[in-house]
Formats: sequence, structure tokens, C-alpha cells
Amino acid sequence: TDSRGLKNLQGLSPPEVKFPIITTMKQRVAVVLACLGFSGFHAVKVSLKSQAEVALASGSGTPSPWLSLLAQSWTLAGSPTSQKEKTLEHMAEDIVKLAKNSELKSDPAMVTAVNSIRSLLADMIASINSTNIDAQTNLDDKADAVIACQTPTAPAQPHLQTPRPQPTHTNVTNCRDQQQTLENTYQACLALQSRCRGNALCCDPVIQPEGGHGWCNETPKPSFSFGAVSLCYSAPAASQCSITQLSTELAYWQGLLNQYDQKVSACESVMSGCPLPAGTPVDCTAEHNAVVAKKAECDTIQQNFEMQYCDYAAGVETSWDNYTTCYNTNYAVLGVAEAAERTDQPNRQQQYRAILRIQCLLDVLVGDAADMTTALQACIAARYDVSSTGWLSISYPTTSSTFPSLQTCPVQMWEPGSASFESYFYNNHSLISDTLTETRGCVGRANLQHCAMRTSASR
Repeated sequence: TDSRGLKNLQGLSPPEVKFPIITTMKQRVAVVLACLGFSGFHAVKVSLKSQAEVALASGSGTPSPWLSLLAQSWTLAGSPTSQKEKTLEHMAEDIVKLAKNSELKSDPAMVTAVNSIRSLLADMIASINSTNIDAQTNLDDKADAVIACQTPTAPAQPHLQTPRPQPTHTNVTNCRDQQQTLENTYQACLALQSRCRGNALCCDPVIQPEGGHGWCNETPKPSFSFGAVSLCYSAPAASQCSITQLSTELAYWQGLLNQYDQKVSACESVMSGCPLPAGTPVDCTAEHNAVVAKKAECDTIQQNFEMQYCDYAAGVETSWDNYTTCYNTNYAVLGVAEAAERTDQPNRQQQYRAILRIQCLLDVLVGDAADMTTALQACIAARYDVSSTGWLSISYPTTSSTFPSLQTCPVQMWEPGSASFESYFYNNHSLISDTLTETRGCVGRANLQHCAMRTSASR
């Protein structure tokens, strides 16, 4: 119950105030004043010396029974916060005992003690209020540190920015198209070079007498044999040859000539475009150099384009890492502070309830209740609900519906070299270089912790 420590107040005697064996009352006062000379002692608004003198002034020279209560009020002023609640409980017990002592009468000592306690209770209430304000300010400051961790605003992807960063993917594919044209020219030259090294058709004995034809790419074959020379051809006089024989001879030689023309035509056809004279090699050096130069140019353009996405991913990932670290660090600090305050706030509330109980007891003590015992029990049994006491409330930032939660990166990163990147930006161009190690796979190597990598070619 809220009356913890006060359940068995009836029948208890007030704590005995013990002093050294001192012969005179003046010396006792001096000891009390000396023992109470600590920092909290200055919180008492009424002069302790004057209070003591009044409290001890009983005509018989016997210390006033209110001295114990007054001494406790002085002690309360300098008690650490952790001990004040216990001191208040002891004080409540003493007040009840004094109130039930029918032999005690209201005197200046009682008035002094009651006024001193009321003053100290007022100071304690102000201190509790101040502590509560400081606690709320502390939580609010730590919450502000979390809120100050602004969610990153990522810029648009490079290809969606205005103006567009240069070069663009169109620059890459246009360059690769030009490279393809030069590559085709070079490949045609190599094909011509290979073809112009010779062909078996140019090695036929009919057109390769003694292996002297320049486009033959084989070992020279034996010269063509014309067969036996006819008697008519070797006769000393044409008159010895008949018309029939001459016609036969003419047909024979015409056949050989036709065969020669056919073989030469076939050879020249396959060797068309080859430099003359026959056997002159084809030089593709210029075409090769043009391809190499264009490839280097296109590689540079491609790398510069892809680097935009490497840098973009690194920048956005870093901003989200900084934000996440800021949020988690400050949120953890706030969590520790809230956990501590969930312990401290009930302690302050309990202390305030103890103060309200003592105020109630003091009112009974100096009042004129017809039934003091019943009035005292009412003070002890009261719950003193302070839940609706606004200045004792604490607002815990993390329980607010408006408190920001940790955000996650919504951006999907394009990875140069991935299937989605090749398809979306290059339309799977065959000459896109996959050897640019600085950019190809750069996002994957960054080991993203906050932003995901894009797997789809859609925008």
C-alpha cells in the first residue's frame, strides 16, 4: 500500500535522540547545532539557532519533547534523495506518537517544529518538481538527438537526372556501333588476306607450267603434258597434211586453249580483289590499329558512364549508413535514459505521497479534531493518488505515435555488369567490354548493408 512503513505506527515510541553525556543544556544545544552543520542545513528557512533556543526553553530546564521532531526536520534538509523517503517515514511515526501523547500541550517548541517541517516540505516539493522538469528535459533532449538524425534524401539515379551526367549510355552504344563497323572492316581485310594467300584452283597444271603462277598455295605440280606431236605437225611441208588432219590438229589445240581460259577464269574469280601482281600479300595493319584505337576510346566512355553508378551507390549507401548509425546510437542512449526514469519517477511520486501524508499529520497535530486518533488513521490510510498530478508526470518520447521510427533505404542500386544493367542500358550490345574491373561489379564489392541491388531491368 501507499502507507508502507506506517502500518504499525500505533504503540511505537519515537526514535530516541541520543547525545553525549553533557552536563548543561547550553552544551547540548551547541552539540546539536554543530552536528547539523552540513550543506542541506542551509535549506531551513528559519534560523536553526533560534529554533533550538525556543524548542529547549522549558521552564524546568528539561528538553522539550519536540526536540526530536525538530532535529529530524534539520536532518531531512541535508539528507540525500535516496534517504529522504525513509526519513519522512520516521518523521511520520514520531508525529503520530507525539499527537497521541495527551500530556503534551501546544507550545512554542511545537509551533517551531511544525513550521520548520512545513518549510522543509515546501522545499522538497519544489525540489521534486525541479527534478521532474530536469528529467523531462533530459528525455526531450535525447529524443531531439534521435529526431535530428534526418532520413537521407537520395538524388535521382544518374540516367534520370536533369541535366544528364555525361557520358550517357547512348554515347556508349554509339561508340560501340562505330567500333563494330571498324571491326567488320578489319575482319573483311583478314578474310581477304587469307584468300589472297592462294587457292588450289590456281595450281592446275594447265595454268601452272613449271609452278610459276603466283596465286598457287600448294607445291607446284608437274607441267601439263601436251601429248605426242602429230605427224602432220612435224611434216616438212604442209602439203603432206590433209585437210582432215589439219582440222583435227586445230580442234585439239583449240580444246587446250579453252581449258586454259576456264582454269584462269576460275583462279582469277576466287582471287578477285587481291593486289597485283599475283602473290602480293594483303596488309591489314591500318584496319587493326583503327579497331584498337576505337576500342580504347569506347572502353573509356563505357567506364566513365558506369562509374556514375558506382559513385551513386557509394554515396547513397554512405548517407544511409550515417543516418542509421546516428539513429541507433541516439535511440540506445534515449532508451537507457527512459529505463532509468521509469525507476526514478515512481520514487519521486512515492516521496511526494510521503510529503502529503506528513502535511496531513501536521494539520491534525495543530488542529482541533474531536477524534485525533481517527484523523491520524485517515492520514495514514489515505492513498494520496498523484497520478493526475500534472507536474509529476513524465512523457516518454518513444511511446509517442509521432516519434520517428528507423527508416530503411528505398533505393535499388544498378550494378554495372549485371544482366539487368546490360539489358536496360546497352540492349545486350555484343561489344560491351566486360574487362573494366574498376566498374564491373563495383556495387557488389561495396557490400551494401542498407540499400538493395536491382535485379530487374525495368525502371
